[in-house]
Amino acid sequence: SICRTCIRNPEKRLTMENLIELEVSDIKNSNVPSEAYALILTERNGNRMIPIIIGINEAKSIVLIINNFESRRPSTHALFNQLVEATHNRVSKVVIYHYEGGIYYSYIILKNESGEEIKLDSRTSDAVAIALLAKVPIYIRKETLESLMVFRKNQTKNVDNLQESAPISPQSPESDNLEAFVDSNLKDMSLNDLQDLLEGAIASEEFELANKIHEEIQKRKGE
Repeated sequence: SICRTCIRNPEKRLTMENLIELEVSDIKNSNVPSEAYALILTERNGNRMIPIIIGINEAKSIVLIINNFESRRPSTHALFNQLVEATHNRVSKVVIYHYEGGIYYSYIILKNESGEEIKLDSRTSDAVAIALLAKVPIYIRKETLESLMVFRKNQTKNVDNLQESAPISPQSPESDNLEAFVDSNLKDMSLNDLQDLLEGAIASEEFELANKIHEEIQKRKGE
């Protein structure tokens, strides 16, 4: 059955034959003002793609998830996944099922222990973040993709370098000094100091610097 919040397009078929799997390939600065970013979703094993305009906070969340940045406290998306598991459900997949008036509409689809599906209407940016955390597929209805798709010019994914094209604050003398300080003191810092510095870099949206600190933390943990 479809939840009461899922009323916008309840009759659309969501059979696997009617769905195409997507993957996150990039996050880019958008030409739209107000600190908007374009989340690029690309057809898996294909060259069709759709750009979805998202806000800076949503872009930041997705970048952190993809790059496996660790936080001491759970994010909203992580808390959602914990709640789903605590109620003996699991996130099964995410489906972008409709587009209207410049807005994509998505379902987060849960499955309970009996295999029954529960559809939750969601903002697409939240649905994508939750799918990435839960490591489940992201789908789009075939008709929706075909009505909106563009073709990418090259086949190179940029997922591994999302922190370079994600919302990063302009460089300033202070951030330059901080990076120089980190470079010269990284190996002498304790794990706790590194964790504090990592969270500060993430909060300041200094993702390149955060990635460097994160790599040192992971190296220490592997020793």
